[in-house]
Amino acid sequence: MQKHESLIQAQVNIEKAKIKKQITKLKDSYKQMHSLAMSRQIKNELVKQNQEFINDIVQERWKELEQEMNSFAVEIEQKQVEQKEIKKFFDEVEPKMKNFYDRYQEIYQQYKCYLILRKYRNI
Repeated sequence: MQKHESLIQAQVNIEKAKIKKQITKLKDSYKQMHSLAMSRQIKNELVKQNQEFINDIVQERWKELEQEMNSFAVEIEQKQVEQKEIKKFFDEVEPKMKNFYDRYQEIYQQYKCYLILRKYRNI
């Protein structure tokens, strides 16, 4: 009977050892899974922070580009105003210049006639 009990006790001890071994494997698996989950969480957090950093840089650069575009727009408007003023000036001056040129041509023709007459008078 004692042999029977000792055999049962031996089998119980063997089963206990198997169960302890399985528990240890489960604990190790849990630690690995927890470690993997933590590394994934850390990776996800780093990706998130990196994306936020990139977004901040993009937004900052976009603001700079908007400011540059606005300054170009102001410059273009100024140039357009200057061109309009120049065109207005030439629109005002052009008839006067034409009148001046026409008058010059008239005077020049009169002068040529004068020279011709003078030449023939002196002959």
